[in-house]
Amino acid sequence: MALEKSYSKDFESDELFDYEIIKPKKTLKIQYTYTKRYYEEAEKFAKNLTQLTQEKFMRLREPQKQVVIKNIGNMTRLHSKRAMDYIAKHGELVRDEFFSRVNYNDIAEQWNEQFEKLLENKSRVKNCALHLVFSIDENCNEKNLKALELSVYQTLTNTLGYDYPFIMKLHTHQNNPHAHVIINKTNKITNKQLRFHSKDSCKEFYHTLRETFKDYLFANSKGELQYSNTPNIHKAIKNIETELDTLETQARNNKSFRHENYFYKVLGSATSQIESLKKRENALFDHLDSLKNLLEKTHWEKEKFTPPTNEKELNQQLKEIKWLNKESLTPKNTYKKIQKLAVCKSPLIKDYLYTTKKLFATQKKIIDLEKDYKDLKVLKEEFSKDLEADLSHSKKRFELYTKLKSMSKVFTSKNIVKNLEKIALDFKSDRHSISQRAFEFFRYMNYQNLNLTDKSNMFLVAKFFKDSALLVNIARFEMKKIDDNIRNSNPQDNLLDKQVWLNLLEHLKRLEEENYCFAKKRKEFLETRAMELSKDLKFLTQANENDLPIYERGQRDKIIKRCEKSLNFLQKELQCFKTLSKSASIALENLQNNHQITAIAQDTQESTNALKKIPLKDFNKTTNEPTNPNNNYEMDF
Repeated sequence: MALEKSYSKDFESDELFDYEIIKPKKTLKIQYTYTKRYYEEAEKFAKNLTQLTQEKFMRLREPQKQVVIKNIGNMTRLHSKRAMDYIAKHGELVRDEFFSRVNYNDIAEQWNEQFEKLLENKSRVKNCALHLVFSIDENCNEKNLKALELSVYQTLTNTLGYDYPFIMKLHTHQNNPHAHVIINKTNKITNKQLRFHSKDSCKEFYHTLRETFKDYLFANSKGELQYSNTPNIHKAIKNIETELDTLETQARNNKSFRHENYFYKVLGSATSQIESLKKRENALFDHLDSLKNLLEKTHWEKEKFTPPTNEKELNQQLKEIKWLNKESLTPKNTYKKIQKLAVCKSPLIKDYLYTTKKLFATQKKIIDLEKDYKDLKVLKEEFSKDLEADLSHSKKRFELYTKLKSMSKVFTSKNIVKNLEKIALDFKSDRHSISQRAFEFFRYMNYQNLNLTDKSNMFLVAKFFKDSALLVNIARFEMKKIDDNIRNSNPQDNLLDKQVWLNLLEHLKRLEEENYCFAKKRKEFLETRAMELSKDLKFLTQANENDLPIYERGQRDKIIKRCEKSLNFLQKELQCFKTLSKSASIALENLQNNHQITAIAQDTQESTNALKKIPLKDFNKTTNEPTNPNNNYEMDF
């Protein structure tokens, strides 16, 4: 533009001089973008697929060779040096952006200095160069190599111009002609980096590059190298089908996968995170207490510094300190401002405020995690409700089966036999599901019993006995179905399935005994603690009535309310133990009866020679394992 204006000024007045302003021609844009081309090919494929069978369509279609440009990647200064060493082995000559043969070492040294200066001025710039490979699926002869080299050069200059330096080198190893290109991403005129604004612009850039490369290959080979830049819809659909096949195979292989496993892992993770955050909270409290002792002797009494009680006050004080730290002590400052400046610049005050900030953030995390934990426990309650619903549904189906079975003994009917077979098949389908859900539920109970012992109370123990009663009912019901030969299989399989349920009952019995022992110890502790709290409450009430100077008036009222609340909770726990002891004795008695069945089953097993070689399958390890849920519950994807 500057040249155009200067010519017009110099020769505008000269009538004898004829001139014509020559403007640079813009590169023609490709008519179709990559996205539009892809949609058109997909529509064409779908249309052809509806007209012909897929097999016939695949046989009729002979796709052209696809043009290939590989993006090896963006490179740092070190990576670009290694790549340049690779493409120009033994210091060979390479082509530059002017198609001249130049010494590789000179270019490498020049670029290296430029990259160092670039990194000094712009430390955020990491990638200095771009490595591309242009390849064709042809034989390595002189004619093809010349066409390839010229096409690559013309493609680059047509797309990038001469503003970005690059080097180019042909390789012919493995009978696969290809050209390595390393582009210096720094513009020679503007010193700006070659960048893409978005993923779409990057996609369109490479689409344009392939389209231009395809056209130049065709032109430089006089029509012999005819390549295509059409999106390969066949390949895309084949990839989708392969992915679906893989997913189906995984689904078949991972029949044992249960979504509850993930639920247990999340609960375990939440528990450990809450514990670690509470430890951090206690450490921050200790640090604040030590700072308080120091500050009470210095700043709090003299300068009347008030510590923040909430996050809003903290943020205000931090803003004030940030502003005051910029101020300097001058004679113009008032005495109060100088005094406040000295306080705010105190390292103890800064430490106290930033520790308080960490404490508030930690407390917020604990509150959020505990809320999530409660929500997860609600999910667990829904899981137990679903299990109860499955059990009641299965019981109704079992009752119907027994009625039909008794009717079939009196008279034969095709409908009765058909319904019997149908219900038996239904039992087969949902049998595995109910048993797996029951075992998963027990694993959660076992896990919860191990991980929450430090904060257990009577209410949690009562909940455990309630869940245990549900599992006992399921086990009894499943064993009854096995005894009535619901499954059309041999007695060996029935006995093996029954033994799995008996193992579950044995584990439940041991867990319930442990929980009952804990409940007894908890009861003794509660009774002792209740007596102590009653004495404290009586003393504090008398002191409050007589107005004794033990605590301040407001603090005394808070302590009395806290004692009353604690005593009320303890009495509720003691009341819970009375109902718990009744249900526990019944549950333990039921488990004892089922435990006797175990002995009978074991005797039957010893008398069965066929079962001697079959190892009994334990559904779970013993409950005395470490309490790490990551080890106990694995997820299969």
